[in-house]
Amino acid sequence: MAITGGSEVALLHVSYTHVPQGFNILPLSAAELPCKGDLVGMGIEIVKECLVRVVIVRGQGVHEGVAFSHDICPSSLNPVSLEVVQTVQQSMLTPPKLLYYKLKCLVDRGVIIVGHNLAKYLRHINMQVPAQQYINTAELYRSNTTDAGFNPPMDFLCSRILKVDYVPSPENIAVYSLQLYERFLELKRAGQFEKTLKSLHEPA
Repeated sequence: MAITGGSEVALLHVSYTHVPQGFNILPLSAAELPCKGDLVGMGIEIVKECLVRVVIVRGQGVHEGVAFSHDICPSSLNPVSLEVVQTVQQSMLTPPKLLYYKLKCLVDRGVIIVGHNLAKYLRHINMQVPAQQYINTAELYRSNTTDAGFNPPMDFLCSRILKVDYVPSPENIAVYSLQLYERFLELKRAGQFEKTLKSLHEPA
């Protein structure tokens, strides 16, 4: 399937009507379409190895951190998450194949996807993303010396790095992943990252 300029807009500029309370979604305008090197945050919800929800938020601009895509995959839903379908508008239900092409559109445009344990979750979408186009915040904050196999969980990083309480949701994963990456860059520029990383992995 070749994705042309017009179909890119159609894939990424999705209009959600009658969005349920608690779903903060603002569709992209044509001028906002992310380009090569732009960041987006992604949060993926998996329940019992089934893909349930994928949320993508803006990584820059006046609406940074606001979702422009919130997809629910009904064919992948299992009984414990069927209540999600009952609370959403039909336009938010996305077949896995359409979700794949939406994400492929972002990758083909050279967009950089930021998320937590992202590679693990992308396998549920059968999506291959070049290594230079995704940033895994779990790997950024993994120790290079002690506990090398330990990927710090999102709630731990939110508490220690961002100083916020983490409430699990794909929206929060997407937003906090972007914030963790921004904080990583700030610490690097200040020459404080290695000190912070050492402190992060020291026994309490």
